[in-house]
Amino acid sequence: MGRGLPIRRAGRGVDLIRPLKTLFGRLALAYVLVLLVVGATVAWLALGAQEDFAREADQRLHVSLAQNLATEFAPFIHMMPDYEGVEETIHNLMVYNPRIEIYVLDSTGTILSYFSDPAKIVRERVDLGPVNTFLQGDHAFPLLGPDPRSLTESKPFSVAPIDLGNGQGFLYVILGGELVEASLSAASGSYITRFLLLAIGLVVLASAVIGLGLFFLHTRRFQRMQRTVRRFSEGDLEARIDVTGGDDVADLSRTFNEMANRITAVLEELRFTDQQRREQVANISHDLKTPLSSIMGFVETIHLKGDALSAEDRDQYLRVIGNNAETLSRLVSQLSELARLESLSVELNPEPFNLEELIQDVALSFMPMAEEKGVALETELSGEQPRVLADLGMMERVVSNLIRNAIQYTDRGGQISVVVGQHEDQITVAVKDTGCGIAQQDLVMVTERFYRVDKSRQSGAGMGLGLAIVEMILRLHGASLSIQSELNRGTTLSFGLTPMAG
Repeated sequence: MGRGLPIRRAGRGVDLIRPLKTLFGRLALAYVLVLLVVGATVAWLALGAQEDFAREADQRLHVSLAQNLATEFAPFIHMMPDYEGVEETIHNLMVYNPRIEIYVLDSTGTILSYFSDPAKIVRERVDLGPVNTFLQGDHAFPLLGPDPRSLTESKPFSVAPIDLGNGQGFLYVILGGELVEASLSAASGSYITRFLLLAIGLVVLASAVIGLGLFFLHTRRFQRMQRTVRRFSEGDLEARIDVTGGDDVADLSRTFNEMANRITAVLEELRFTDQQRREQVANISHDLKTPLSSIMGFVETIHLKGDALSAEDRDQYLRVIGNNAETLSRLVSQLSELARLESLSVELNPEPFNLEELIQDVALSFMPMAEEKGVALETELSGEQPRVLADLGMMERVVSNLIRNAIQYTDRGGQISVVVGQHEDQITVAVKDTGCGIAQQDLVMVTERFYRVDKSRQSGAGMGLGLAIVEMILRLHGASLSIQSELNRGTTLSFGLTPMAG
């Protein structure tokens, strides 16, 4: 049991600290601390201002007091100062008006006469700087002068010049004497101070309640946002923040929603890509397996029959093996070329050449294939087209893939035309066939790798890479492939290249 107690205390400590880790907790703590500091500062300034106000009012009210009292002392200090009479007069005046303390100073500020306990007088001389400032009249209230009863304190005063008989002196009157200060301190401690502190405390409390309420209302949106973000991070990809208003919080919410949409879109694309990858692997396996199986089957037949196999059958089997090996080589070559083009590591080797001559040569090389399938292959060339600047090997691959694709999708008795023309400032090449055509929903996908419109026509002859390779090569040359097709009517595949100037 003894070991469990510290753990429970630690748990309670964490619970107490946890709210301070939230945005609302930190804002609330900072706000309350600022209010306390401001409240204490205002209280200190208010008490000081109250004291300054009382001193200023008292000094303004008694600004001429010393001048008026000077007439009371004239009989005693004229010509031959009677200090006993002065002290008696001071005593009488202070009895009737205990708010004041009266001192007679000579021209240097030395105290000549007063009525007080000598032990309480700690100054023998009063600084005449404030006295001269007071007599000049150009000063602000309250104007404080040295208090003979203190080495550090200054108090409001009134002063008037008097004739001491043997020279000029001053009647120096401290306003708010020792008894008054004691009474005011007691009164302020019991009433004014409590009133000010109570008023400031109520203001601070009201400000704290209002401020914390506003903080709560504003941070509540952050809390909702935090919950939504946590749901999204835990796998709820449909979690979105309700956007209200047009402030920074709304902008942040919209930004998160846009980011979540992009992340969701990327994940969907990754899922689609992964699905395509699995399909591609299956297609590649199937397309490679078909010619390999054929080769292995005929090789095994030749091996088993041996000398019993006629020369004619042996030649036929070897011809089939050769055709399948050629197909297999072409498939592997297409895969290698596609990987090279997708890696963006291909460097073009542009050179000037006559595009019509290239097309004529490529078309002638496909004549046997077209004749074997019973398809008419013809070219329409003007013989006057200017030369182009491009990678000859890659452009040969483009034309070859387009013609092979047309032969593959054109039935016996159909026709294929390779037409070279000019449109605006480009030389155009169009391969037209009267084949099966392409459905509208498939047009946007035919240039995707491994995509085949009609899988029943493939029979291991291709993996749907031809048009994907064409699109990539044309893109490297700053061109694009245009496709026009009508189902069961035929397809036209075309592209354009910029001719060389001159």
